[in-house]
Amino acid sequence: MSVIFSPSSKLPKSAILNHKDKRVGIIDLPKFYADFNNKGGRSSFGDVEKEIEKLKKAGIEGLILDLRGNGGGSLHDAVKMAGLFIKSGPVPSEAAFPLFSIQL
Repeated sequence: MSVIFSPSSKLPKSAILNHKDKRVGIIDLPKFYADFNNKGGRSSFGDVEKEIEKLKKAGIEGLILDLRGNGGGSLHDAVKMAGLFIKSGPVPSEAAFPLFSIQL
């Protein structure tokens, strides 16, 4: 198993597991985050997207996004991240009390 560690425990970490002759990428994301004060700053969406690209280049055949223990955070980034896996259709999300969906 090879593991790629990020510099902070809040950032995504990825690993590749060999399971039944398949290479499976795993990304652990402990929090959804975004630097709202810096346009183009670090975000969980951007960091996970980079991890997925690294894993694809390493030849993975499947991907697990591990959200166990994820304490939440940036709703905007969580919805954008859903777009990495869901190409079209509504993504239900909730902020405070109103329920709304964002069309991808």
